Amino acid sequence: MRTTLWIIIAGAIATYLTRIGGHLVISRFENIHPRVE
Repeated sequence: MRTTLWIIIAGAIATYLTRIGGHLVISRFENIHPRVE
C-alpha cells in the first residue's frame, strides 16, 4: 500500500517537473530566437 502511494507521488512530482521544465525551455527558445519564423 505504501509503495503504491510513493509511486503515485513520484509520478506526480515527475509530471510537475516535466511541465515546468518544458515551459522554461520553450520560453528560453522564444527569447533566444525571436526571429525564427
